[in-house]
Amino acid sequence: MPTGTPEVLGYVSISPKGEYSAATAYNYLNAVTYNGGSYLMKINNGSPVTGVPPTNTDTWMQLASAGAGVTISDQVIEYAASADGTTAPSSGWEDTIPAVPGGQYLWIKVTTTYSDSTQEVITMPARQGADGAGTGTVTSVNNINPNGSGNVELSATDVGAVAKVNNTAPDGFGNVTLPTDTSPTPGSAKLITSGAVATALEDAQPTTATVTLPVASWAGEGPYTQTMTVPGVTATSQVNITPDATLLQAAMDQGFSLVFGNNAGTVTAYAVGAQPTTELSVPVVIQEVS
Repeated sequence: MPTGTPEVLGYVSISPKGEYSAATAYNYLNAVTYNGGSYLMKINNGSPVTGVPPTNTDTWMQLASAGAGVTISDQVIEYAASADGTTAPSSGWEDTIPAVPGGQYLWIKVTTTYSDSTQEVITMPARQGADGAGTGTVTSVNNINPNGSGNVELSATDVGAVAKVNNTAPDGFGNVTLPTDTSPTPGSAKLITSGAVATALEDAQPTTATVTLPVASWAGEGPYTQTMTVPGVTATSQVNITPDATLLQAAMDQGFSLVFGNNAGTVTAYAVGAQPTTELSVPVVIQEVS
């Protein structure tokens, strides 16, 4: 029964990258040609390497040296899984990457044939497969044991879902759907019906309006004020200005700041700094607050 966590094997196939360039970033198992020879990147720390020439034996493995008129005529890459991470397997090689059991290794074999009929064989192990040991594999969840695939299947009641709401049982997904005309069972907690919820949500949605402030309606000596009734505004409404470009430009040109206040359902506009000299159209958002 699989219980482990799959592990990414990283680069497990040789990737030809052509002629070496000091400006190119190379990764594990990238193959390049350099001064007539071929080389394989052997650093496997997850970070690309740039500017290290193939003559650096700490970073590169030489696959073939330069020769007079000798070229690569064929190259075969094979894979095999093995429990031995030191000695390459003697059989079981195939041209596709096999499944690697937990605790075993993926081996790669590269057979290079040259134009002079000589061959060179290179074998190397890749990263070890994970066996799941020490990963905290569960034996059961809420007294429910894993199935054959290692999964624990829980029902709504297994995770502490409610049995009923106002005598209505949950469906297969653990949801309780109540009709709008359901009345509370005597002695039970107050029932909130779906209709009541919808009404409450609708009432809580903000509304928008545009308030017009005529020039002649300003009073006072600063701050300047004018009072108006805005449809939809109640004693518990919060009225917020959402200035557009026109209002912002007027405030900058005329030197005033604008504030709205709600006094028991009546809206008062306050102009601070200067009295507006043009009629203003003010976009507002009205939000009911408790």
